[in-house]
Amino acid sequence: MNLFNFTKVLLSSASVEERWNLIQVSLSKYITTFGRLHEHEQTIPPSSLQKLFQTSLEPPVLILLLQTFLATLDQNPSQRDGVREYMDGLANVPRFSTVLLLLTNPEKDCARRVWEKVGVDQVNATWRI
Repeated sequence: MNLFNFTKVLLSSASVEERWNLIQVSLSKYITTFGRLHEHEQTIPPSSLQKLFQTSLEPPVLILLLQTFLATLDQNPSQRDGVREYMDGLANVPRFSTVLLLLTNPEKDCARRVWEKVGVDQVNATWRI
């Protein structure tokens, strides 16, 4: 799945569950040279976030991801390790520190709450929130 499609589906997802499932297992549709539509599952592992976003991570997408992580942890605390891996993966995205500068105080507070829920007292130095 490319960033355009990921962002389009993420922003159009109606629920936290849909967004979390998109991140964990995304369904990607593609058309073959014969015009047939195929669907396959493709995971977005935390280690691939750097490649997915490259230098194109935008604040609205980061905020939506943070809100998804927070709501997921509220509903299912057993996802703590998975969310933490994604938080660490986001820190490796180029321009990440610049995007953080653009967040408002309530948005930074959302990130702090996610870190608290995954059990981290000292926030990753890259996050500097």
